[in-house]
Parts: sequence; C-alpha cells; structure tokens
Amino acid sequence: MHNRYLAERTVQDIDKRVAKILKDLGDPKPPLCVELVHELLPQLTSAG
Repeated sequence: MHNRYLAERTVQDIDKRVAKILKDLGDPKPPLCVELVHELLPQLTSAG
C-alpha cells in the first residue's frame, strides 16, 4: 500500500515497532487485546 502522507522511513519505523509489539505479546491472533498493548508500550519506549 502506498502512503502519501508519511515518508517511507517513517512507515518502516512504524511497521518495525508494531512487529516488535506483536512479537512481545506472543504473536496473538485477532482480536488484539488493547489493554495488553497499553501495558507493554511504556517498556518499549523506555528501552529505545
């Protein structure tokens, strides 16, 4: 999918972060539990 609003580097960064979150959650099947994502995000942002 082509994105007209974000630079390619930004899209790649977002995709990388989403993949890490899903991996850290154990690659869950949909639907995704948003509460688990909210719990994990502070750990990811502080880790850099």
